[in-house]
Amino acid sequence: MRITIIGAGIGGLSAAVALRDIGADVTVIERTPEFRVVGAGICMWPNGARALHALGIAEKLEATSPILRQICYRDQNGRILRELSVDDLTKRVGQRPFPLARSDLHAALLSRLEPNTVRLGRICVDVQQDDSSVRVTLDDGNTIESDVLVGADGIRSVVRQYVTGGSPRMPYHFTSWVGLVQSELNTTPNDTFTIHVQDSKRVGLLPVGDGRTYFFCDAVSDSEDIGESPLAELQRHFVGWPVVRILAGAIDDNSIRKLPVHDLDTLGSFVRNRIVLLGDAAHATTPTLGQGGALAMEDSLVLARCLAECPDQDLALARYDAERLSRTRKVVLASRARTAATLGLDGSSAQAWQERLVTNNNQDFLDQLVEIHQTGPLALA
Repeated sequence: MRITIIGAGIGGLSAAVALRDIGADVTVIERTPEFRVVGAGICMWPNGARALHALGIAEKLEATSPILRQICYRDQNGRILRELSVDDLTKRVGQRPFPLARSDLHAALLSRLEPNTVRLGRICVDVQQDDSSVRVTLDDGNTIESDVLVGADGIRSVVRQYVTGGSPRMPYHFTSWVGLVQSELNTTPNDTFTIHVQDSKRVGLLPVGDGRTYFFCDAVSDSEDIGESPLAELQRHFVGWPVVRILAGAIDDNSIRKLPVHDLDTLGSFVRNRIVLLGDAAHATTPTLGQGGALAMEDSLVLARCLAECPDQDLALARYDAERLSRTRKVVLASRARTAATLGLDGSSAQAWQERLVTNNNQDFLDQLVEIHQTGPLALA
């Protein structure tokens, strides 16, 4: 079976690994001339960690991925609001999470592929399909013919239009400034995911191994771009936050990226004949539940399983579509709802959520992660 994948992010490379493992002849097309990792860090919660094992890269990553013991919520000034036990989460589901630098995850996936699998610097400009094959035309005029085309090219997918026939709504939720600090910060222990929250803002610090700390600073912002550098803009939005002052002293404009955060309204289908969508191209989600990368990996493994188990390609893709539509819709909507509650986007006060964090034995985040794991395709893996 010949399969072409558009996009060499987490979803595209995961699909390449999973499909190669069932014997498919895989080609990956990536528009950038060199590998460029979007984002900085990621926490693969238990369902995502199970996917790492299924893709054969967990052992490689385990050596550097720190063992998380707790999540600590603090206010703007560092006062502890609530501590959650990640050890308890691990015991409940039988799998520890993997906090990672995205570059490490990307490298681990690439290590499972032959060197000539990915073609860099090529752009998909047209797609045509018939009863026998699907053909991709590239910007250099070359065409690639295959049995299945996988669109793994992100929230602004080029391939998606050939499945949906239109452009779905991509609601804006907040702006995130992200990056890696190439040293451990004294503000957080190496076994703790620290999240500072105040009003409609939050700052997260996640150790990702080798002395590095992934940071994200989220704020609801409708202000115009006035030409500030990302670092200057970050400092303006978080005036009076000691943790951001410390963070700003450890980074520069080359180590921070500003990302507007959108998700994707639910699609009616991820499949049209020989074309299939996965990852953000199919169901981009807010990062509030930490599920974007994990869902893309699940997609890849489910697609490979369906194609391996069902000799009828149309039926195999229909099974993938049915299974992943239901699963991802629930997670995307749950993440959207949690984003609205914790950042105050639904008209309620984010302060009310923060007060509940202090006064209640609030385990809802861990409970959601347990449910996501237990209802996923790898729960018994």
